[in-house]
Amino acid sequence: MLKDIDARYVGLLKFIRKGLSRILKMMEEAHEKYWDKPWQQSGKIVQKAYMTDLLNALIEAGEAVRAEKFQNGWIEFDTNEDYENACEWVKDGSIRQVIKL
Repeated sequence: MLKDIDARYVGLLKFIRKGLSRILKMMEEAHEKYWDKPWQQSGKIVQKAYMTDLLNALIEAGEAVRAEKFQNGWIEFDTNEDYENACEWVKDGSIRQVIKL
């Protein structure tokens, strides 16, 4: 349920050096064990797994994973059209309805 959600993954990640080395080790192990069978929540083979599968594996391994809170809103750019739309919103001022600049 929505009230049970603590955070939402939006595709932005930041790792410390120690965390990256742990991820590399975890992925090496996953490639050996899950090359041709389902890995983590998505059920995809490790080569096609989602980033959220990696995050889940880190959490299950007891690694510290935390969400970063922000309060000024955000805009996601997936396409050139998204960027062009945002540029128009900046020009006409309507972007203030979505984020605080």
